[in-house]
Amino acid sequence: MTRHVDGTRAEKAPEEAMLRPWERAGASVAGLALLLVALWLIVDPPGRRVALAQCRTAADGCVVTVDQDSAVLVAAVLGLAGVALLVALLGRRFTSVEVAGAKLQAPDTAGLQVAPAMGTTTDETADSTPGPAPSGTARNDSPTRIEVLRGLGSVTGTAEVAVTSLGQPMGLTYGAALRDYQSAVKHAQRGYFVVHSLGPASPPRPGWYTVTVRVTARPDPDGTVTSASFFLGRAWGYQVFEGRRGTDGRLGIATQAYGPFLVLCELTFDDGSRVVVHHYCDFEMASVLETVTGQ
Repeated sequence: MTRHVDGTRAEKAPEEAMLRPWERAGASVAGLALLLVALWLIVDPPGRRVALAQCRTAADGCVVTVDQDSAVLVAAVLGLAGVALLVALLGRRFTSVEVAGAKLQAPDTAGLQVAPAMGTTTDETADSTPGPAPSGTARNDSPTRIEVLRGLGSVTGTAEVAVTSLGQPMGLTYGAALRDYQSAVKHAQRGYFVVHSLGPASPPRPGWYTVTVRVTARPDPDGTVTSASFFLGRAWGYQVFEGRRGTDGRLGIATQAYGPFLVLCELTFDDGSRVVVHHYCDFEMASVLETVTGQ
C-alpha cells in the first residue's frame, strides 16, 4: 500500500501488474529447467580435448579430456533461474531491472494513445489543424483565455489564481498557436521548472520515501537563479525551506514523505525579480522503487 497525506491508501499492485496463472506457471517451469541445467553443468561440466606438452602430435596417444572452467556460465544460469522463480513466486510483472548500473525499464503504456516519437514530425505540421479554422478566428489570434478567480482556496479563500483555457477545443486549435503558448509558459518562468525524484527513506520506514525536489538547470538561461524557496504545505507546519545547491549545482531540498503533495517554489533571479512555480510530487514510481530496493 502507498499512504497519502490525507490518510487514504492507494493499491500498490493494480490488477494489470499481476501475472496471469499461465504466466506464473511458465515462469516456474523456466526457473526449474534452468536450475536443472545449472545442476548438470556442476555435476558433469563440459570438457575439451587437449594434447599433453610432451606429445608431438595427437596421434601419439597423449590426448586427454579436461573439464572446462564453467563457473561463470553456472552463475549466469543460476541467476536467470532465480529471477524466473522470483517472478513466479511474487506473481508481479516487473517493469524495471537494474544490473551492474545498467537499468532496463518497460513503460506502463497499456491502453494509452500512442504519439509519434520525439523528433519524428516536422515543423510544417505545426500550423495545421485536423479541420478548417473556426469562423472568425485568425491564425494570429491568441488561443488562450485567462480568467483570474478568487475564493478557490480552502484555508483563507483570498488567493487569486489564473485559470487558463482555450477558446476552441485543442484539436481545433492551430499547432503554431499552441506552440506559442507553450513557449510563453517557459519564458514566463525564465525556462526554469521544478522536478522531483524518489529514493529510499533514511532511516528505512515502510511506506516512506526520500523526496528530492530540484530546480532544473538551463544551458542558456534568460536569467540566473540566485535562490529558491520551497513551501510544501500543512504536513510540514506551513514552513518555507530555503533550497541549497547540491553536488550538481542545482538548487533543491530533500524531505521524507509517505504520500504525494503539491510544492510551491519561489525563484529569485539575479536581477531581483521573483516568480512562483508549482510542481506536483507524485508517487507513481514508488512501486518500481520498491521492486528494485525491496523497501
